[in-house]
Amino acid sequence: MGDTTVDEIEKQIQVMLAIKGHEEWEIQDYYNLPRNAHKLSLEDIVKITGLIDNKGYEVVDAFLENFDVDDIDTFEDRFIGVYKDLEDYAYEEVNAGVDLEKTLGNLSGYFDYEAYARDLVMGGELYSADIGPREVALFRCY
Repeated sequence: MGDTTVDEIEKQIQVMLAIKGHEEWEIQDYYNLPRNAHKLSLEDIVKITGLIDNKGYEVVDAFLENFDVDDIDTFEDRFIGVYKDLEDYAYEEVNAGVDLEKTLGNLSGYFDYEAYARDLVMGGELYSADIGPREVALFRCY
């Protein structure tokens, strides 16, 4: 749908209804829309399809599996990124803020990135969703 607005869609619907002589309408093709799309308003569908265009279906679907449609406006704040696994994210996160080599010296090699990542998820700070082979989408749960 790209940059289509709700008003434009509503006008197109009214034209189709007038041409066909119908009074009601519904979406029947939900391909590349989230599983609960039949319950969404046009405004929500426009927002979601815009995110799908920018971030991809798998990422947006993963978001909507854990968060409510009402949270769609928080997507950009919550979305961290796509990583090959949680450990990859933990490594990036730790090394962006701390020089483990400088802080821990020889002990830095013993830092357990996998355990740290697991704690972030288990502690409720992150939501992780497998979106493909060796790909996880990560979101903040704040």
